[in-house]
Amino acid sequence: MANSSSSSSSSSSSSSSSSSPPPFLLLPPPPPPPPFLLLLLLLLLLLLLLLLLLLLLLLLLLLLLLLLPPPFLLLLIRSGSWCGGALKFILFIILERHSAGPRDKPIRTKLNTNAKM
Repeated sequence: MANSSSSSSSSSSSSSSSSSPPPFLLLPPPPPPPPFLLLLLLLLLLLLLLLLLLLLLLLLLLLLLLLLPPPFLLLLIRSGSWCGGALKFILFIILERHSAGPRDKPIRTKLNTNAKM
């Protein structure tokens, strides 16, 4: 009787341990932006914030214009404060626009074709 010892010593180590990093890690990091671009971006953001603040102030002044009774508005306008000046400017624009009325047709002037040179 033949004692057949089949030794299966086929140890297949299919996990190849490669120590190379993934390809996206091989790229160099992007250079940092120049400082003047960062300063420009910061300046633009500050300007945008300032414009939003001015818009909010204008909306609050218009709300004040709608809510306050007329005698108090006149007192505020006659005072020398910047708020009174702003209200005066807003009232001037509103009243000028509404009192303008329809525009007349422009007067066409007749060219003098008989003029001697």
